[in-house]
Amino acid sequence: VTAFDPSNPGTVSVSLSEENDGAQMWLASQNPLCDTTNLTFDLTTAPANVEVDNGGTIAPGDDIEIASAAGSVNCVPVAIDVQAQTQDSQT
Repeated sequence: VTAFDPSNPGTVSVSLSEENDGAQMWLASQNPLCDTTNLTFDLTTAPANVEVDNGGTIAPGDDIEIASAAGSVNCVPVAIDVQAQTQDSQT
């Protein structure tokens, strides 16, 4: 996670380390191309089912897995399911 504002929890920004074939195709088809070092996901449209280890909230530095669908805004996919591993639970 590169950015998350708990006072406005509608989006989360991440730096991608892995993506599946469908995500790679969608990202490559965006014009202009998406910045995969700081990609923002919409958490409210679906709305996303968010699970965070230890029951906390998403925070910068967390490891996160996101299942998503194409959004209506360029380079802003809609999160469906979010699994976050907090920094505290990684040790």
